[in-house]
Amino acid sequence: MRVRKAVAPYNLTCFFLLVSTAGASLSCAAAAELRYCEDSRKEVARKGEALLLVREDVEARFVRDRSFCRPTEKAVPAFIKSQDRDMCFVGYACQHS
Repeated sequence: MRVRKAVAPYNLTCFFLLVSTAGASLSCAAAAELRYCEDSRKEVARKGEALLLVREDVEARFVRDRSFCRPTEKAVPAFIKSQDRDMCFVGYACQHS
């Protein structure tokens, strides 16, 4: 059985925003350090792209492959700190060429 850390206040705020804006398109970043590496990696792979909170108040966009980047960007391997790993490969980050 996995024991998860307590949910940070910004995640609760995000949850309430999602509930109160039924039908609206709103995306909230998941706190990477509170999640297991595999969970973040699978989210990026499943959705094609995901916003993850990599530090307090700092969101980063990660993608499954270069097709999610702009034509002028390249995909570079992206690693984040997760609950169970210091170096977790979650996919790629788009950078200007």
